[in-house]
Amino acid sequence: MHAAQHFGVVKRTYPMTLPEVTATAAPCIARAACAGNDERFNGAELAADRARAISAPLVDLARSTARAVNVAVATWRTQQLARATTRALAALDARALRDIGLHRSELASVGAEVAGLIERHRVHELRSTKGNSR
Repeated sequence: MHAAQHFGVVKRTYPMTLPEVTATAAPCIARAACAGNDERFNGAELAADRARAISAPLVDLARSTARAVNVAVATWRTQQLARATTRALAALDARALRDIGLHRSELASVGAEVAGLIERHRVHELRSTKGNSR
C-alpha cells in the first residue's frame, strides 16, 4: 500500500480535459497552469486571466441572447406592420378598394407585401387620364 493511498490522498497523473473552452478562455487557463512554475505572473495577472476565462462564455451567452431578442422584436414589428396595413385596408368600403385596384380577398397579401414578408408580385401601372396626354 502506498503512503498516498493510506492517507486518502489521490494524485491525478492524467491530463484533465475541458469540455469546451472559448478562444479567449484557453490562453488564460494555460497561463494560470504555468504560473505555478514561472515567476513572471503575479497575482493580479492571474486574477485578471481567471476573470476573463469566466466572463468570456457569459459575454458570448449575453450577446447571443441579445441577438435572439433583437430578431424576435424585428419579426414582431414586421408582423404588426402587416396586420396594421391589413386592418387599415379592411376599413375601406368596396368602392374605395376598387378605386385603388384591390379586392377584399387581397388585403392580407397586400399587408404582407407592404411589410416585406413576401415578395411584391402585383403590377402597379400608371393610368393616364384622357386630358393629361402630352
